[in-house]
Amino acid sequence: MIIVHPRNGQPARRTLRFFLSRRGSVATIAREVTDVLTENGYKVFVQDYDIPISANFIEGMHETIKNARDLVVLFTRDYEQSPYTRMEFTSFEANAAQSTEKRRMVILRCEDAPLLGLFAPHVYQDLVGIGEAGERKGRFLAAVEGRSQALEPPPRPFLGVPPRIATFTGRAEGLDSLDAIFRYWW
Repeated sequence: MIIVHPRNGQPARRTLRFFLSRRGSVATIAREVTDVLTENGYKVFVQDYDIPISANFIEGMHETIKNARDLVVLFTRDYEQSPYTRMEFTSFEANAAQSTEKRRMVILRCEDAPLLGLFAPHVYQDLVGIGEAGERKGRFLAAVEGRSQALEPPPRPFLGVPPRIATFTGRAEGLDSLDAIFRYWW
């Protein structure tokens, strides 16, 4: 469990932005995500370091799920096998369904495993096979900030003119002539 506070440090209705839910098998990735978020101005509370020995772990999860706006899941094959991670994501989904504010489940897929059940309808960020640190960092940030990783379409030079259709073949020379005419006059 990792809790991320808002960037600006200002008091808000919800004091927590992200709750990171994971199995022990991806502790290294959890630390990597924590480092990236910290480097980008997020204040991070990490269960492994910030919940003292003898503290009530279940109480910490309970308070965090209630107060976090979004849930970040490091999804692995064994994620659903733990009663703790199951409680985290099902409680979050139940709270999100009753909330008046938008709450998101952000899934970082860490292993090549299908997302089923409550995970199935969520668009996820895939980390499988992504080894380059810069690419991973970009994917973490895009996911938690709700941005798409897709490339933006190329600019269209003329308004109201549809793009070329790749299957519309045999007329390239004529279309090139029209493009040249349009470029000349506009």
